Amino acid sequence: MESEKSKGATSLSLKTILIYSVANIGCLALDSTFDQFNIFYYVHHKLTTPLLIGIAVLFGRIVDALANPIVGYWSDRKYGVRGRRLPFVVSGVLPMTIFFILFFRPIFKDAVSNFIFAAATCGGMLFFYTYVVAPYLALLPDLARTTDDRVKMSSWVSIFGIVGIIVGFVVAGILVDTLHSFFLMAVIIGGISLATFMITALGIKERPVAREDRVQLSFWESVLPALKSKMFLIYIFSISSFWVGFKVLQTSINFVFTTMFGKPEGYGGTFGMGGMILVWLLATPFIFLIVRKIGKKRTYYMALLAIAVISSLQGLIPYITFMNPLIYYHIVICFFGIPFAALLVIYNAILGDIIDHDAKTTGYRREAMYYGMEGLFTKTARGIGSVSVAFLFAVFGDPSVSHAGILAAGPFCGLFAFLGFLLFLRYPLNE
Repeated sequence: MESEKSKGATSLSLKTILIYSVANIGCLALDSTFDQFNIFYYVHHKLTTPLLIGIAVLFGRIVDALANPIVGYWSDRKYGVRGRRLPFVVSGVLPMTIFFILFFRPIFKDAVSNFIFAAATCGGMLFFYTYVVAPYLALLPDLARTTDDRVKMSSWVSIFGIVGIIVGFVVAGILVDTLHSFFLMAVIIGGISLATFMITALGIKERPVAREDRVQLSFWESVLPALKSKMFLIYIFSISSFWVGFKVLQTSINFVFTTMFGKPEGYGGTFGMGGMILVWLLATPFIFLIVRKIGKKRTYYMALLAIAVISSLQGLIPYITFMNPLIYYHIVICFFGIPFAALLVIYNAILGDIIDHDAKTTGYRREAMYYGMEGLFTKTARGIGSVSVAFLFAVFGDPSVSHAGILAAGPFCGLFAFLGFLLFLRYPLNE
């Protein structure tokens, strides 16, 4: 049960909050870079077929997904001298970085060998990504025991995360076009990620966990409450549906700019996703005002509905005559940033509500397990999205020859966002 000692924790210093938050730069820089270029790199350079690289990424995501609840449970029960979270960061960050770099350095000439290489390096990178990131995220509520501290820390984590996303999309795109090398780009991004995680791991000291607060449950006793929770299941299937569609849309953006508009390989990240991020940043303060006005639940499902509409507009590119189609597409991608900002602001807050409800019901705080279960579902969904991209290319043809598959990615994303909207209408809590 939660002890009075943990409830009466003292406030955190700004230095501790900043040192903790800096790792989120590396966290999201690595994830954003990998997500936008994994399929594009192998398909655009004809290193393997769309279907094979889709399967390779799906394999990696399944490894990633299965690791989430296991690492979460392991981290919740680990009570060493260095704590129960930071040892994972220290021991996992180097292999995570090495696998990330190797993914962008295939050494074979044939499609099948490159498929096996991609699957192995993708699986290794994503396993260690979960091994590092799941305990890192679970450290936040361990450190921040008061509401004020959690709000402050979450705000700074989000700010540093935005920097990481800018590095992963915009800076990575600039590096590809400047260095003309995905491998050198991966070395630089990987180095940045490694450095930020080590700053946090070496600069933070974990709070001790009172003996009465330590989780003594078995693995299945920790997992089953999430699988039996109506709130969690509605939330997780809703957000997972969105991630399936978004992975398809995100992958298609680079193909739209390169194959339809003849832009360089890094243009989609630098100017496409860069524009979306800019709008997202500008929209975020207004999202907080909207949440205060109408609540988290309505903001969340209205964002999904807006994404369903806006993403579908990608399919209309060939029919645009009233303006330059390239400008039209930039506008569509930028406007996508508004509801996307709402989702990123809200969905972790909703999961926090679910975790708090579980803690009140059971007396145990199992943040890492809930984050792990969320990762199990959402990362599997992103893997399914990778295969869905390959499916679209298989049905409509090579994207360098036929544009039908990349155009269909927009409505495909819209369909799954709308499905997520319908599911979340049944969420039982208003706040």
